[in-house]
Amino acid sequence: MEGYNFVRLDFTIFSGSLTSFELEESNDLENWTQLHLDAFGWVGPLYAMPVGATCQAAFVRVRWTCDSSSVIAGGVNLSSQ
Repeated sequence: MEGYNFVRLDFTIFSGSLTSFELEESNDLENWTQLHLDAFGWVGPLYAMPVGATCQAAFVRVRWTCDSSSVIAGGVNLSSQ
């Protein structure tokens, strides 16, 4: 994430449900720190508003929990704030 210090996540649920998602950061791809956790029960179809967080690490990842038949698209966007 060289040159960036803010990460924004957005996602669309086309079908099924999203139980939770977690935005994490790491400098070594082994030790991850939580930036944002959201544990709601969203049921599609819907577009979830973006979630943003300040990030100081080199890498970010998103982990989510959903039912096995869900169709979900997600995006991670980086910027300098």
